[in-house]
Order: sequence, then C-alpha cells, then structure tokens
Amino acid sequence: MSEKSVYNSHNNRLEAADADLDQAMVDMSPDIMALIDPEGNFIRLNRKAPEMCLYDSVAEMMNINFFDMLAPEDHEQARAFFYELVRDGGERIGEFRYFKKDGSVFSGEINAALALDAKSGTSSIIAVIRDVGKRKLIETEISRQSRELAERNSELQALYEISQATTDVHDTQELILQVLDSVSELRHLFKALPEAGIFLIEDGKMRLAGHTGGHSDEFLSMHDDMQIGDCLCGKAAQTGEIIISDSSRTDPGHDFHNHEDGEHAHIIVPLGSVGEILGVLYLYLPPGKVEISERRLRLLKSISSQIASAIENVKLHEKTRELSLHDPLTGLANRRLMTDELEKTLARSKRSGKPFSLIMLDLDHFKDYNDHFGHASGDNLLVGLSDLIRNEIRRIDLAVRYGGEEFLIILPETGMAEAMEVAERIRSKTGSREFVCSDSMTTTGITVSLGVSTWDRNISSEEILIARADTALYRAKSNGRDRVESWIPSPPKTLLNHD
Repeated sequence: MSEKSVYNSHNNRLEAADADLDQAMVDMSPDIMALIDPEGNFIRLNRKAPEMCLYDSVAEMMNINFFDMLAPEDHEQARAFFYELVRDGGERIGEFRYFKKDGSVFSGEINAALALDAKSGTSSIIAVIRDVGKRKLIETEISRQSRELAERNSELQALYEISQATTDVHDTQELILQVLDSVSELRHLFKALPEAGIFLIEDGKMRLAGHTGGHSDEFLSMHDDMQIGDCLCGKAAQTGEIIISDSSRTDPGHDFHNHEDGEHAHIIVPLGSVGEILGVLYLYLPPGKVEISERRLRLLKSISSQIASAIENVKLHEKTRELSLHDPLTGLANRRLMTDELEKTLARSKRSGKPFSLIMLDLDHFKDYNDHFGHASGDNLLVGLSDLIRNEIRRIDLAVRYGGEEFLIILPETGMAEAMEVAERIRSKTGSREFVCSDSMTTTGITVSLGVSTWDRNISSEEILIARADTALYRAKSNGRDRVESWIPSPPKTLLNHD
C-alpha cells in the first residue's frame, strides 16, 4: 500500500471517529436535536427525539413532518419562522406547542440556525428543541408565590399602618381620623373606592364618627339618627358579623338609598372587643361580585380587633381623665380643671382685650339643711343645684364645684352687666325650684348668694379675679343673703388728723 493510500485510510478513520464522537454527544443531549429541511422534513434526529415525543424509534419519527407535529394554531407562525431563517440566515429562537404520539402536548423552545451545504448549495436548519413545560410550571409557581408574598406584605403593611395609627392616641375623635387616614393600604388590597368611614355606637345609636369625604349632604343627613339594625352598617353592629354586599341598589338589606352617592358595593366590619360591638368600619367598592378569601376575612377580623381595642383604651383614658377633672358627686369641673381653664381664658382675654367674668355662688344655710335633713339629702341638693347651673349657662362657660357648697362659674367674653344677668337668673330660678331631698320628699325655698367680678387689663392674675368674686359673695351674704353683688373697689382709706 502506497504512502498516500495509508494516509487516506488513516484520515478516513479519524473522520469516522470524529463523526461517531459527534453522534455520541448529540445522543447524550437531554433535548431534541434535529436537522430539518425548509419544508419541515427531518434529515437527521438524535435518540432523545423519539423518547421525548413517545415514538418507538428514530426511523418512525423521521416519517413525520415537523409542521405536522405542531398545534394547528402554531402552523402559520412556525412556517414564517422557517422562512425568515432561510431568508436572513443567522440564528432564531421561538416557542411552539408540539403533539406527542399519544396526542399530549408540550411547550417547546426551538433554537435554530441555518446550515448551508457548500457542495450541493442546499440549505437546512439545525434545531435544538427543549421542553419548557416544567420551566413554565416553575415560573408559574414562582409568579404565584411572588404574588402571594406581595399580598401578605400588603396585609402586614395594612396591619402595621393601623397599629401605628392607634398607638399613643388619647382622644376618640383623633383616633378615628388617624385610623381612616391609615386604611389606604386596606383600600388597595380590596380595590376599594375612596369612601370609607366609622360609625360608633353611643347610647344605643349609630354615630358617624368620621369618614374620608366624598359623601353628599343627603347621605350625612340620612344617617343623623341611625339606630342599631338600620341599613347594612346597623345590621353588622347588631349581628357582629362582617357584611359583604355586591350592590347598594339591589341588596334588600340596604335600607338607606342615597342616589347622590351612586351605586357601590360594601365591606362592613364590626369593631368588636371582648364580646362588645363598639362600632363598624365600612369601605365602598365598585359594584359587582365581591369575593374575599378566608385569609382576607381573618385579616379584617384582626384589624377589627385592633381598632376596637384602641377605641376601648382611648375611651377608658378619656373616662379616667374626665373623672380626674370633674367632681364625682355633681359632675361639674373640679378645681384642677378650673385652674387650667382660667389660665387659658385669661391668656385669650389679654390677647383680644375682651373681658371675661366669674360668678362665685354659695348655698345659703347649707349647714342647717344638712343638720335637718341629713347629708344624703344635702348631696341631692348639691346635685340638683349643679343641674340648674348647667342649664342656665352656655356651652363655652364652665361651672366648677369650688368646694363644699360653693360653686364658681367662668363666663368667657362676658362683661359685668351680662354676668350679673346670668347670676340673677340662677338666683331667681333656685328660689322657685323644687329640689329632691330623697325618694319621698322634695323641698323648696332654697336660696343662694352670688358674687360677680370681671377682668380688666389692670388684673394680672386669675387669683385676683377669684378674690374679687369671693369678696362680692361675702358682701351678698353680709347684706342678707339671697342676692347678687358685684365687686366694687373699696373706698380709699383716709388718715385722721389729731391736731
């Protein structure tokens, strides 16, 4: 054998070995690897192809046209894919749905490149097809988990915002406004409309304690005298159950039809604490089917408990503060509250120059009354007189139990003449009123003495004004009781001349 023949034989064996190695690597691929002509006929397939497509052999699958394996709705797009690849060359990536032999379908990503045969001048397509169904399932699951995580974060954010809004608040109205400011995340979760509000239960009625705006005057007027059990909010307060309503127009439980606010759906959450319903929170939603998951219902119940607990704590704080600033027998302000109000009233008058007046009042012969009827009857008399005083003064005025049977009344922006009229009216009505002594006995003919003083710019402190009212009261008692006296300056003292 010539040297050239030996060389050619050796080269042929190398080429055959390379081809075998290439085929082994192709067959080891986990994906379909194929050589396809532009018409979709398979020229070559790896061993994985029939396995993935459930054919018995490579030979069987070679008899199937590539386009016939595709879902019908993908045919046009796949032919365009091949056409553009042959026309433009290079590489392209697409995704189509493929039928297996048993009729099942899988999503496959095709990565294709154009191959040219230099000898024949023909072109074919080298394709790698990967089943991306599992990847899509994973992506779908990741997407679902991401959405769920985002929802949980939003729910936690809603709880956090309401928790922050209910921390260190000691006034009911301020608490309601802060809670409503904090429900933006809650509205986002339920795709709610801007309108939201809170009703509080007070004396067996439903009071609209706060809302986010957007309600018409008709709505506000309609709910002025709302009772427990009225409309959907009243029913939620009555039953203690969350109410979900798809439409304010078609729901038979929606009694208060307010056409100005338009049609809407509802979520109404009773605010309960230790078995007691304190009010309800309502949200408006666009009309239509409202579906809420069990997890979201649990969220609403958690928020309900949180708001109700905050309301209860604030009311307890207000009650404690009320007791600390008011006389427990008569319910009038005590001297601690009086001091605070006098400081504020004096500061306002100094700024504005407007006068204010004090009335000091004392029950005449109260010791004799107690000795004759007993201290319980004396307490009843003090309560009755306190009620009379409350009814005869304005809301901006403040009545104080100054001590024992003495009372003080602060009259902002009131001059001497007006204050004297108030004092005289109280004196007159006290004398004509029938007071309760006990369950079986009443008394009349009770009298009071009153002294009046009025602030002017020469008075630098509230103590001076109280002393002047007390002086005027002493003059009223000295002049026979059952009368009103005003403070007047004492006449100047004169020195006696002994010469």
